[in-house]
Amino acid sequence: METPKRRGRPRLIDNDKADAVVAAYQCGEKLAKIERDFDVARATIYWLLERRGITDQRVKRNVRLQVDSVTAAHLYDLIASQEEEIERLEAEVEDLRKQIADLG
Repeated sequence: METPKRRGRPRLIDNDKADAVVAAYQCGEKLAKIERDFDVARATIYWLLERRGITDQRVKRNVRLQVDSVTAAHLYDLIASQEEEIERLEAEVEDLRKQIADLG
């Protein structure tokens, strides 16, 4: 009995090459360099990552940076309010020193 022909596009990347592509990505190689070095399309890289259950670390990093920016803005506001409080307290201390000097 003759084996049926496979339908669709033939697979162009073997498991060893796929492992090397994923390893390069996880080591932080730029996508453009991986595309050139392994002669694979960016979509193939993403497909390989998805198939292995690897989320796009670069997207996570960008989200983290946005969260850090919000946190930094919040911290800036907090610092500004603390500086205002310090100025108010310094003025109060100065007033108390004048009152003490007037008594003596």
